[in-house]
Amino acid sequence: MARALIVGLGREGLALARYLRRQGQAVVVCDGRPAEALAADAAVVRSLGATLIAGDDCPALVDFDTLYLSPAVSKEAPVVLAARACGLPVSSLTDLFFQICPAHIAGVTGSNGKTTTTTLLGRMVEAEGLVAHVGGNIGRPLLNEASSMAVSDWVVLEMSSFQLEWLGASPDLAVVTNLTPNHLDRHHGMEAYLEAKLHIVRAQRAGDTAVLNADDPYAPRFAQDAGGRVLYFSLASLPSDGAVLEGDMLCLRRGGYTLPVCTRRDLRVPGLHNVANALAAMAAAEVIGVEPEAMLQAVADFTGVPHRLELVRILDGVRYLNDSIATSPDRAGAALAAVEEPILLILGGHDKDLPWAAFSRSAVARCRGIFLIGEAQELIAEHLERAM
Repeated sequence: MARALIVGLGREGLALARYLRRQGQAVVVCDGRPAEALAADAAVVRSLGATLIAGDDCPALVDFDTLYLSPAVSKEAPVVLAARACGLPVSSLTDLFFQICPAHIAGVTGSNGKTTTTTLLGRMVEAEGLVAHVGGNIGRPLLNEASSMAVSDWVVLEMSSFQLEWLGASPDLAVVTNLTPNHLDRHHGMEAYLEAKLHIVRAQRAGDTAVLNADDPYAPRFAQDAGGRVLYFSLASLPSDGAVLEGDMLCLRRGGYTLPVCTRRDLRVPGLHNVANALAAMAAAEVIGVEPEAMLQAVADFTGVPHRLELVRILDGVRYLNDSIATSPDRAGAALAAVEEPILLILGGHDKDLPWAAFSRSAVARCRGIFLIGEAQELIAEHLERAM
């Protein structure tokens, strides 16, 4: 009987345990949190016939055939270093899913706009009448659904840098929205962050496609590593076929001629960054075979995703917007640019070792008031004071 050790009990850990137990493997799940914090999931693990170890204890690695890591587990974690030292294969839910999935896979990554682009691309595929399975980092592991997928289906996966760094394959269709500093506390520098993201194109074959942001300075690095065809999207101009904003019109570019698809007014989510997201989805959708009419239908019906400039309520003429997914200065800056009214900003959270200077200048100029919360509030306050 194969023996698997899963480190990290989140959505992916539970999904992995469920799948591996169905395959008849012996499964042990370790999580560094105390037992009381894992009480709800512990019952699920036990019901699957797996073993859960809470806290800092970890069984001997020689007792296992494969180590599966949660995205939350760093490559520098002691268990990972020990596994590498003793030659124990290290994998992940995403890597395993790529091995067993019979459908075509479109993977979407980037620092900003992943969820919106993933969701909109899935809607475009469905509007064409094709079967789309949307998941990944968006909050829905698809591992246990793979057996019900057909070879003609499309899987649309949002993929984080943490999921990509253990990936031994690349999707048939890779979309990179942009690359700006993020998660540098985990990756220890922009170059390491880029290296993780490059996995989305590095194992592509001649028949695969990469859709890149022509306006992003890191696009040439992805194009250099891509093994197949490269298309682009742009808010300004295109070096080749893809999708481009021309005036007020979102267009496809095919073989030197331009095909209008929709106007900016058709897009119901605000901000120029969402225009870029829509262009990325359009360029990818055309590769899949989606016609412009279906793209327009999806764009016109799309009202956004939760926590991304989400309208919570309007009270006494004031709009309350939830943009809590904006966990980097670049994302927060894009939100400020998308809102026309005077802004009262609630800002803060965990410090990921990101640059704050440019955002601070924009926030000071744009906001009527800023209220700081969370562990990074003192750091952000220092940058805001320098920008005043």
